Amino acid sequence: MRRSLVAIVVAVLLPACSGGHQAANQPEAGADRPAVVDAPLPDVLSDAFIADTSRQAVDGAVPDDVNAIHDAAAPSDQAGPVADVAGSADGDAFDATDATQDRSGRIDSGIGPIDGPRRDAASDVPPDTAAAFAIVSFTCNPTTIRPGASTTLRWEVRGSDTVSIDNDIGAVPTISSLIMVPTQTTTYTLTTVSSSGEVLTRTATVTVVPAAVITKFTADKTTVTSGQSTMLRGEFSGGTGTLEQQTVTSPFEQSTGTLTASHSFMLSVADALATTTARVNIQVVAPPTITQFSAASTTVKTGTAPVLTAVFKDGTGVLDQGLGSVSSNVATTAPVQTEALTYTLTVTNAAGDSVTAKVAVGVSDTGFEPTGSMTNARLDHTATLLGNGKVLIAGSYHNLSGYLSSATLYDPTTGTFSSTGGMSVARGYHTATMLQDGRVLVTGGHDYSTTHASADIYDPATGRFAATGTMTTPRKYHCAAPLADGKVMIVGGNDDMNTLATAELFDPTTGRFTAIGAMAEQRQSFNVVTLPSGKVLVVSGNRRVGGGFTASTTAELYDPATGTFSLAGNLSMARDYATVTLLTDGKVLIAGGYNDPASISAEIYDPKLGTFSSTGALSGTRAVGHTATLLPSGKVLVAGGCSKSWKFPLFGELYDPATGLFSGTGPMAVPREHHTATLLSDGSVLVAGGEFEDPYNIVTVTYASAEIYR
Repeated sequence: MRRSLVAIVVAVLLPACSGGHQAANQPEAGADRPAVVDAPLPDVLSDAFIADTSRQAVDGAVPDDVNAIHDAAAPSDQAGPVADVAGSADGDAFDATDATQDRSGRIDSGIGPIDGPRRDAASDVPPDTAAAFAIVSFTCNPTTIRPGASTTLRWEVRGSDTVSIDNDIGAVPTISSLIMVPTQTTTYTLTTVSSSGEVLTRTATVTVVPAAVITKFTADKTTVTSGQSTMLRGEFSGGTGTLEQQTVTSPFEQSTGTLTASHSFMLSVADALATTTARVNIQVVAPPTITQFSAASTTVKTGTAPVLTAVFKDGTGVLDQGLGSVSSNVATTAPVQTEALTYTLTVTNAAGDSVTAKVAVGVSDTGFEPTGSMTNARLDHTATLLGNGKVLIAGSYHNLSGYLSSATLYDPTTGTFSSTGGMSVARGYHTATMLQDGRVLVTGGHDYSTTHASADIYDPATGRFAATGTMTTPRKYHCAAPLADGKVMIVGGNDDMNTLATAELFDPTTGRFTAIGAMAEQRQSFNVVTLPSGKVLVVSGNRRVGGGFTASTTAELYDPATGTFSLAGNLSMARDYATVTLLTDGKVLIAGGYNDPASISAEIYDPKLGTFSSTGALSGTRAVGHTATLLPSGKVLVAGGCSKSWKFPLFGELYDPATGLFSGTGPMAVPREHHTATLLSDGSVLVAGGEFEDPYNIVTVTYASAEIYR
């Protein structure tokens, strides 16, 4: 009885293992296959019961309660031994390890999970009609994977108990799934055979796609100068390459084309599953530029150090001759120079592109060197070479102590300054003129709120000043010129209210001033020079117009014979604060001036022709406060001054009338404007006092120091 009940359980379970359908061509009961009872099993035959029965069947014994359940469930007209239904008692015992069903309906056949619909005991009874033989489905998901990834094979077969899959999988249940990890593209074939021998097959293909790989994407230069290009290079595999929307094949070389702005280039390689990208960033930088590379002096005194200034941008600057890195617009002092050298500035930007500039610096036995200092710092003072070889320096304006009446003497033999007698009043912006008897006439000037008409005479024999006659009008920023007859002509200036055109003569024999004819034009901040003919050339200057000043383009000649002024032609451009120097050939050099572009230009006046003509340009910008001194060689030393933007050229320069050109000479000890420069008896030049102002008027220095140009 226990053995027959097990057979009933097997009869219930086996259809579930084959998909819930009776196999086709099933034999009739009583033939080769035992008959199956028509009555359904009772509901009380639960999963727990089946599982327990299967477990007990292993031992070959069925619990008594199973017989009781079966007897209770069977109709009275079908009573009889269960063995009649399940088959001969001599049949094989059911092995529970062959098939077990859990609560979810999942069947573990020892091959893999079977996900099928759950059935109750009644539905497990095979129908009388044969199920259709078919492969319901055979799929893989996903169908495309990366190496090392997995896909799931799923299938369902009806009407057959014989199902297998190739690729070493073998026999499988009729409904199940497998997780596969193929290493390459694989086609799986499912084969099923019906009980009649009919064979059906179906395939499922898994495509294994290696990820696209970019092994190289570089640029020859990742930083380029604007307007240039660079080459992009790349290598990839496993997909289709696109560079900036253009298809490329591996390996490739492609130009970026002309670049004017930084850009990020992207290489994309697309395969069946995804797109791999790589980027190369190209930075575009401005080209390096050099706007200035100059020496403070193109000629330095042997044994002194040249000063170089470079102005550049968009790069780093390097000087040769062992100087190394330099900063823009910062003066660099080179080593002491004993021979002519050429310095090369190289400016290189981040892309490695360079520009260069050169400056040659020669050496000379001439140049500036320090000498003694004055007892007081002075600017806008006067300096006059005396007959004894000493220099009288008188008056001044000092930014701290104000206007000075004191004077000092420079002794070239000792290189020292010493005090001498003082003037009758403090003066700045005055004039000092050597008289033929060796005395010095000092006229006008300003003292705080007063513009003076008074005058003093300094006597070197006594070392004292004495008051003399009074001018016909107060004057500052005026000029004075000695005449051949020993008189002094005083002209122009400012009386604190107006720019003046008037003039007057001082007679040393009487100590009196007498008015003479006036100029055609009002002038202040101008200059005069006595020509070999005895006439006086009046050049440039400015006059007050409304609330400002207008620079002059005219020149005038004063004729002592007639005591009158006449126009002497026009300069090539308007100038004020220009220097005027008589050359050895009788011509006149006019240099610099506040009105641009006068500050870097010069011109020559020819008295014989009565004309002005341009000559070589200045090496430095000298708008105001510079000096020009005729040397025994016939050349003119131009020193100091500043530009309209308050830049002070440190170097001096020499004008050569033979060539009409300016050339640099050694640098001064300090930058100066409103100083004096006096030719000494030995041919050297004393440069004394002056001031330095920074562009923002934060620092103003008035000098007591002096230096000698030799």
